[in-house]
Amino acid sequence: MNPAVILFQSGKEDMTELTEAFSAGHVKILRCRSLAELHALCQENDRCAVVLDLDNAMISNRVLKDLKTKHPFIQMIGISDRSFHPELKESMQSYLYACVSKPVDLEEIMYLVQSIFRDLAGCKRNKI
Repeated sequence: MNPAVILFQSGKEDMTELTEAFSAGHVKILRCRSLAELHALCQENDRCAVVLDLDNAMISNRVLKDLKTKHPFIQMIGISDRSFHPELKESMQSYLYACVSKPVDLEEIMYLVQSIFRDLAGCKRNKI
């Protein structure tokens, strides 16, 4: 199965540029709008990149820890308007692969996603 990027959008975020960049890079994109749907997509695509907006009120340390615990091979990239999230200190240290500031630099996020896919391919070869 080809790796995928899951875009978690609760509704307000405009991820059109991200979607277009991933499509141009031939990256499989899956979208979801609820935490239940996100868990289901992570279950179906157990080795993937998840891009989520850290400014979303649904995102908390507990949510990110739960995702990483239940789906250990996913890698999460946070995007945010803010440079500091004291309420997410634990997650930023332990559960997020990277955090990117808005407006998102498309080259940067594509580099991060490609790095995640290379890491995941290495895990598959090593049967981790």
